[in-house]
Amino acid sequence: PYGRESRESLAELVFGKRIAVVVIGRDTAGLEICQVSVDGRDVSAALVAAGAAWADPATGTHLTSEQQQAQQGRRGLWTEDNPQPPWEFRQTGDNPWQPSA
Repeated sequence: PYGRESRESLAELVFGKRIAVVVIGRDTAGLEICQVSVDGRDVSAALVAAGAAWADPATGTHLTSEQQQAQQGRRGLWTEDNPQPPWEFRQTGDNPWQPSA
């Protein structure tokens, strides 16, 4: 539900800039997990701190403090009273990005 705003925040942060990508592992499906930075700043941390992304508990707790600060400051998606995590939203079948059969 907050995808467009999140994409816009990401674009503002990285568009036209040189980014660095470091592979830090693989998920259970074998996909690469990467850390992305721009101007030495962790893009994930910046997005979570701005309330433009969630700290995914499945990937660890390294962004928990950024998310708590965004929640307390009611920034981004945290302006909503009860925002729905993307991993729950995807399970509803309402995802417009999910191809239909």
